[in-house]
Amino acid sequence: GFLAPGRASAQAGPDDTAAAVAGIREYRAACAADGGRLWGRSLCGPMVLVAPRSRFAVTDQRPAAGEFQEGPGGTWIGRLPDGVMLANTSVGWAGRDWAMVLLPLPRDQYLRVLLLLHESFHRIQDSLGLRGPDRGNPQLVERDGRYLLRLELNAMAAALQADGGARRRAVRDAVLFRRYRQRLYPGADTLENALELQEGLAEYTGARLALDYLHLPLSRAARLLGDFQGRPTYVRALGYGTGPGLGLLLDRFAPGWRSRVRQEGIAAQLAKAVG
Repeated sequence: GFLAPGRASAQAGPDDTAAAVAGIREYRAACAADGGRLWGRSLCGPMVLVAPRSRFAVTDQRPAAGEFQEGPGGTWIGRLPDGVMLANTSVGWAGRDWAMVLLPLPRDQYLRVLLLLHESFHRIQDSLGLRGPDRGNPQLVERDGRYLLRLELNAMAAALQADGGARRRAVRDAVLFRRYRQRLYPGADTLENALELQEGLAEYTGARLALDYLHLPLSRAARLLGDFQGRPTYVRALGYGTGPGLGLLLDRFAPGWRSRVRQEGIAAQLAKAVG
């Protein structure tokens, strides 16, 4: 996804290099642990970590352009050429598609692995036929739209931390809050599904594989839904909040959902799964 660049020093020191190399190592290990099982193909592929101000970069493969020297652990260290767009996203560079993540990486290991795998999903998203339009959701500026989204997120967070009948009841609450919001704002279902396909699937992928790799409980992902609510706006960020909740709950209620997501969407499948 396209996020605003974080702070970065104009020059990269040994600590910056070491942190980036360690991030590449985690990325390789996490995508190798998945082994292509989640989406039927590997998330491993060209990755570049770059400091926005200095364009200092560490890659996991040797670039065909720019001046890069081999670094520790099979990494390549150099400066990203001017003219290459900088963002947390996937980008075409030197004849290849790269996942790009801006430095510095998150200090929290779960958030760090999630971010790396989120952008790796964007690199293969086109080939899966799952890229959606990056549409805004103006209904989430409205008081009721924002309020009902927060109720939905709270219900999904509760479901992620519950079991059995309590989990199903919490999911049904989440579905009802969404249905009511979309009834208030005609057309919201189409707009929300588009952004959840584009960013929600990527955030779910990062969250799911980070949980698996680090052997963490679903309650860690539930915290994401609470943290998301502190954003000043949800208009273009919806999928970052709802994607992990919807996807992780579908993994429990409708395990084959990913093969149908292009035709049936995400939230609609969860509503169907819980009746």
